[in-house]
Amino acid sequence: MRNQPPFSCPQCGDTGLGGDKCLRCKLELVDKAGVPALSPPAVFLGHPTFAGFMDPWARWAAIIAFILTFFTSHEYGAGTVELVVLLIGVQVVLWGAIYAAYRSFIGARIKSLRARLRALQARIASAPAAAPIGSASGVCRVRGRVRVITPVKGPLGQPVAAFLERRKRQTVGMVSTGRTPVEAVTAVTVEEMSAAGVFLVEDESGTALVDDDAFVVAQLGGTAKDWNEPLSIVVNDGDEIEVFGPAERKSAAELSVPARQGGGGYRDAGNVLVFDGKPTERVMILAKSAAVFLNG
Repeated sequence: MRNQPPFSCPQCGDTGLGGDKCLRCKLELVDKAGVPALSPPAVFLGHPTFAGFMDPWARWAAIIAFILTFFTSHEYGAGTVELVVLLIGVQVVLWGAIYAAYRSFIGARIKSLRARLRALQARIASAPAAAPIGSASGVCRVRGRVRVITPVKGPLGQPVAAFLERRKRQTVGMVSTGRTPVEAVTAVTVEEMSAAGVFLVEDESGTALVDDDAFVVAQLGGTAKDWNEPLSIVVNDGDEIEVFGPAERKSAAELSVPARQGGGGYRDAGNVLVFDGKPTERVMILAKSAAVFLNG
């Protein structure tokens, strides 16, 4: 399934480039067929560090708690030892509560990010075994060599069939630790981008066409397991990959995809397996990681 631009608001009709919400109605823009943007957008996954979470409100809370504790205890005539113990106790309880709130917040955030990754891994694990392209149909998994028809620009600017790039970045800000602010890492953000062009997957038995906006580029094997590990997956012409998702067989002559420049392609294949993803069931492009980028 491919989007049919232009995108517009389903309520007021204002047009846009797609992927964004209408500024007036706050509704997601849809294409001519009423389908939201299918191409995976750039996503920013992250969380604040403890320094970023508590600055500056936590220090002000600690100062206010100190003042209130001091004047309240002084009012009731507490001795020096009792006053010191009370002040220290209140600060310990306060900072313990702040840290517990931070761990609860970040724990829930990381749990949701890991759940996203586990759902992706579970779908890959539940996929059927790879079948010959010539006999595959329906929801199937195939393996073959890539032949690019319409490339996309890869993470380094080179033409590729598809890619996914995940980079981990640290946000550095000025944090108050007294009279002199100091630099500290206030947030950790993982930026994830992906794109896919039009390409063929071929084996000895037949040809499959991947011409779809509703896709996911995922890792096949490799070592990057957690949500925040830098990762680069690049699918080049000639690479062996696996594709999993809903597909149907079509006559090559009735397909509107342009032939591959330089000759060759699917026109003479007769019967072609065409992957057709849906918003609820995206086509998965499974490839080995090409490299791990250094943190940006």
